[in-house]
Amino acid sequence: MALSYKIHDLDLNEAQQKLRDGIFNMNTRRFGKVAEYMIARQYGLSVVEGKTNYDLTDEENTRIEVKFSRVEFKEEDLTLGNCLRVCMDNALPQLRRVACEDATSGEVQRVFNSNIQQIKAFEFDRIYYGLFFDDQIAIFSMSSKEMKDIMTAQYFVSKSKTISPKTDISKTSEMIETDDVEDDVVYQSLIEVQNKFQYIVDTRNPYAGAAQEYVANHNMKEPWDNIIFEIEDNNRMFQEQHIERLRDICRRYFEFCDAQFPVTERVPDTSPFQHRGNDKAEGQMHFTDKNFTWHIEESGHFCGWLSYKDLYELLSEVAE
Repeated sequence: MALSYKIHDLDLNEAQQKLRDGIFNMNTRRFGKVAEYMIARQYGLSVVEGKTNYDLTDEENTRIEVKFSRVEFKEEDLTLGNCLRVCMDNALPQLRRVACEDATSGEVQRVFNSNIQQIKAFEFDRIYYGLFFDDQIAIFSMSSKEMKDIMTAQYFVSKSKTISPKTDISKTSEMIETDDVEDDVVYQSLIEVQNKFQYIVDTRNPYAGAAQEYVANHNMKEPWDNIIFEIEDNNRMFQEQHIERLRDICRRYFEFCDAQFPVTERVPDTSPFQHRGNDKAEGQMHFTDKNFTWHIEESGHFCGWLSYKDLYELLSEVAE
């Protein structure tokens, strides 16, 4: 069944509505199986029997993972004043569902954040992932190599305060162009950069393997270590040659990122670990009201829309 690049088949009959409502009411594990069967039927894949680290396979024994999330508005914080209303609203869970037309129009009044989590790219060859909206299903796909590249990029270009040195290098670059910044403040920014590189070197997260090779092969950490040593030897006082060297180090870092990660650095709200401090190879990707249009129009991984009419047809053809 061909997917559509346009939103379609919004009018559902009673049976199709029940299918959609039932999917949103399922617990997480059972919902995951529905997504697996959907992808298996859509792409002619086989469900893997027994316990494996992936869900589907094809005639070439490709290991295929399936991860989907249901899109709902973020629940408001519970307070004494709104407790009664929130409890009563919860009797109508469909009120929290997000329609894809809202998500793509840029007119959503309440935020949503759907998380594709525990992405273990070392255990599959291809992943199908996406979102169940109230009125459509968005399907995306990428290879494990593409996913690994995205996760590797986060160690260098992410806005995260806990992973990438880029934010701190940008801060350092701005500081050395400002006359009234004290030397000790600039020095502390260099220490933060140094710590970020050391984190990359030390972490055991398998997603960091390529990042560690980049750091070693491109001599990325040593220039920061050396200039920090020289500044400490000069009582943390910056001289003009230090500033010039820092400009050059920052420039080379940004050029490296632009050359190595021209696309993957632009993938928003991704992380190579599931929880802070988790060294397992379990990445995650957040779809939000702010980045969803990017995933559809620019990511290059969007396969198309599947309507609930289509899903009903896919499953009814093999129904017992």
